[in-house]
Amino acid sequence: MKNETEVFEGEYEEASDTALTVSRGSDLVLGTQAAHKALQYRAQGLEALRQASIKALSPKDFHNFGGNWWLQSSGVSKIVEIYGIHFNAPVFHKEWKARFDEETKETIEKSHFVIKCDIQAIFPIDMGRSYTATGSASTNDPFFMRGGKSPHPLNVDEEDVRKKAETNARARALIGLGIANFTPDELSQAGLDTSKSTSHEYKTGAPKSEPTEKQFELLDKLIG
Repeated sequence: MKNETEVFEGEYEEASDTALTVSRGSDLVLGTQAAHKALQYRAQGLEALRQASIKALSPKDFHNFGGNWWLQSSGVSKIVEIYGIHFNAPVFHKEWKARFDEETKETIEKSHFVIKCDIQAIFPIDMGRSYTATGSASTNDPFFMRGGKSPHPLNVDEEDVRKKAETNARARALIGLGIANFTPDELSQAGLDTSKSTSHEYKTGAPKSEPTEKQFELLDKLIG
């Protein structure tokens, strides 16, 4: 009886170890399945948000620059609201640019300035993912042209340039998060007539009068 008991206990312990191994393996399988389902739900959720944002957009929310479709501030606002995106405070940098005559090395009249904007976009419902992007705008941008010509920088409201730089930075951040990289085919299939995408949300107003001599002197000091 003693030997039988020892054999029985040995077999019982071995079976117990096997049961534990199977149990751990089952937990691993269940955990993998749960993770796979979570990824599926995430992908489905993001796709639903993407389709909702495309439906919410209109041609006026885009602007065509040489075949590149950029979101206007109105389009950025719609996507931000649908996805629940948060932006940190923007940081601006201003830099004066000057063109010089190759012979005289003197500053040419059509100098301009560039404003760059750094901003971070945060996607709270997608595990807090974030992306930091830089957008820029220049007084030489087609956006500020009047009659096909670039205005003198003193005739451009700097606040308008800052707004444009921030809009570009926000749009780039959304693209970086993978939620605003729309293709022409997507927009076309959604029924958006991109040929009408030529408007913008805010205007700089009518062109001001030509700069005075004192303004030119001030500009030379600023870029000198």
